[in-house]
Amino acid sequence: MSKTNKTLLEDLFFNGFATKEISLLEGKINVVIRSLAAKDQLVIEQGLSTLKGSTAYVLHTYSLNLLSHTVIKYGKEEFKDSVEALKYIETLPGAVIDYLVKAQTGFEKEIAKLYTGEEIDAAFFETASTERDLKQSQQDSTLDPATASAS
Repeated sequence: MSKTNKTLLEDLFFNGFATKEISLLEGKINVVIRSLAAKDQLVIEQGLSTLKGSTAYVLHTYSLNLLSHTVIKYGKEEFKDSVEALKYIETLPGAVIDYLVKAQTGFEKEIAKLYTGEEIDAAFFETASTERDLKQSQQDSTLDPATASAS
């Protein structure tokens, strides 16, 4: 089930995050991911700042931490927090981790596209304001009262 742009924006504005359902194995496993909150991104980056190891190790650690903060349901497993999610996600095969990271990153890009003024206007207002409409409105409000009453 795909959410509309308006629904995603409403989730972001009213809940502080948006969610998306991903199907694995032709619908046999459903995964629900959420957008990454700024505070969670900071926690992940802080954890990586002192991490030592190969590039692959750092990247894999980042992937696990990213998913622990963004996967809220995997199949029948629902996670109450990132610690619980991490314990489960660490047991998944690397290919599944890679697929979920790609899906989550794509979801973040989808959300980033929605955070433009035009998309927000289009989702929450019937017509998006244009610069021309704004100028026309300003001209209408500055008409000389004598001219306005003559019409």
